[in-house]
Amino acid sequence: MKENTRILETGIGRAEVLGAVCQKGGVNFAVNVPDGADASLVLVEKGSGEIIQKIGLPEEERMGDIASVYIPCGGSFEYGYYYEIEGKKELDPYAARIADGLCFVDSERFNWGEARKPQIPLEDLLIYKLHVRGFTMDPKSGVRDKGTFRGLLHKLPYIRDLGFNAVELMPAYEWDDTLRIPHLYEAKSAAPEHMPKNFWGYAAKNYYFSPKASFSAGRNSSSEFRELIKALHLAGMECIMEFYIPEKEEAVRVFLALRHWVRAYRVDGFHLIGPGVPSDIILKDPYLAGTKLFLEKVDVWGIYGSGRPLRRRFIEYNEWYEKSGRRFLKGDEWAVGDMINGIRRNPVTHGVVNYMANANGFTLADAVSYDVKHNEKNGEDNQDGPGENYSWNCGAEGATRKKDILKLRRKQIRNAFSYLLLSQGIPLIYAGDEFGNSQNGNNNGYALDNPEGWVSWGAAGRNSELSDFLRKLIAFRKAHPITHMPSELTGFDKKSLGFPDISFHSKAAFLPDSGRDTRAFGILLNGGYAELPDGKPDQFLYLMFNSGWKEDELALPPLPPQKAWALALTTDEEGCRDLCPADEDGFIRNEKMTIIPPRSVIVLIGNDKKVENEHPVSPENDNEAS
Repeated sequence: MKENTRILETGIGRAEVLGAVCQKGGVNFAVNVPDGADASLVLVEKGSGEIIQKIGLPEEERMGDIASVYIPCGGSFEYGYYYEIEGKKELDPYAARIADGLCFVDSERFNWGEARKPQIPLEDLLIYKLHVRGFTMDPKSGVRDKGTFRGLLHKLPYIRDLGFNAVELMPAYEWDDTLRIPHLYEAKSAAPEHMPKNFWGYAAKNYYFSPKASFSAGRNSSSEFRELIKALHLAGMECIMEFYIPEKEEAVRVFLALRHWVRAYRVDGFHLIGPGVPSDIILKDPYLAGTKLFLEKVDVWGIYGSGRPLRRRFIEYNEWYEKSGRRFLKGDEWAVGDMINGIRRNPVTHGVVNYMANANGFTLADAVSYDVKHNEKNGEDNQDGPGENYSWNCGAEGATRKKDILKLRRKQIRNAFSYLLLSQGIPLIYAGDEFGNSQNGNNNGYALDNPEGWVSWGAAGRNSELSDFLRKLIAFRKAHPITHMPSELTGFDKKSLGFPDISFHSKAAFLPDSGRDTRAFGILLNGGYAELPDGKPDQFLYLMFNSGWKEDELALPPLPPQKAWALALTTDEEGCRDLCPADEDGFIRNEKMTIIPPRSVIVLIGNDKKVENEHPVSPENDNEAS
């Protein structure tokens, strides 16, 4: 770089706030310089790359290991910067924006207008998880600014139309995307262009304060990310950001980064993964008290002991649900008990996120299309990625033209959707699963910045019935609060309504069976324990599940007088019509037992019977008559 002779005025900096922060008509720079190393702040002109000035940061002026300097600028700082430490260029780990190998000050005064944080209760949350670049890079995505925050913004109406009210972004901050796969490094070349890139962002070196520049359609990633958050909030949707924290990451930098995204961008929540997550510090930070915190594992007893919080502050990502759900989906032995617990689980101390597929592992379509992983394109001899996926290919490995296999796969996907949306925890769908997106059996797409790792929007048209079914399920869940209560249902009738809030059934009513060969069960939800928006109680729901390869019997629990069971939802319209027939009013004919088709889910609803009165009912006796 060419160096200019221009000299900017400098003053004494403050070491308390790391990074480059606008303060009192200027910018305060502060950086950690360990071991007394020689250090300078280098200012660079945007566009030309010309070095404007090198500002020495002498050791005697540092506060501990923190070097700082103040530069008056009248409220606008137009230069890029980096640090030179022991002669080596270093980017600011606290930089608010990074682009073209330079750090920049974020001095934007953004107009948030009428946008407000939705503050959605945990029990009402519905999460759609995606990778910003991979979500819209496909040529058929239908957006102009592909692979960017702006491209995602244009897709928000689609996500909202499905029924989701929260979007989780895989890492969307800056990270070092360099990968060093040893045998590839030796066999091909040490040149970076010959190496695969870290596409997902689960990296060892991260710049947590800066929105990712390559995800920006324009030159200002900070402004573009704010536009995305504003659009989400105006649509009544929340943004959850995923952060990967490696083992040796500084805890203070992590929680300061989270505070930064809440303050500067109004982010609603964070999903923290990795071996270095400082859970204890983050959960005790009062600044984040109103922010949703999603964690992989939390010592609930260590936090609350035998008590309970006034509000549920954190949410556990429930990897166990995926395993249990997939085992039940393919009809494994001893799977019913875990599935029942998964559907019911909703602790009073914290929320749980349930999913049947996520970034790490098979997509939902691949979980019903492949028995084993096919990660050859990753370049690691198929040694990477989970070895056990609890998957079943439905009769053929991978792509097939056999109509009966394709029909069963679509049905299995509908079943998986039903498990999630009928469970008490928070449902999460991974982008593209709603229309059968496939990665061709690759269960570890961390380096697949290509069509195989992107969401394939061509499948959306071919499999629109899947997304239509999911949309219907989400609407059903929203209409019935008994399916997603603020805390776990107890199995008792505390209100003396004649039925417990939740009960479990097999061939015998109120008698669950979770034996080795059992593959069907029913769950009765008493709507009297939930309240609709108009103040009325919710309805009775009977959820029936059969993961077996043959039809099965389930008892129909009794209902209060003047009510009868009617079909609300099923993953097998044809089989349900034949095996679970209804009368001309739509009520199930057999009031004590029903047959559920193989590999199916059926939801019944307790509707009021039509009652013809011989004598008119006086207004004062209306309630008694009903």
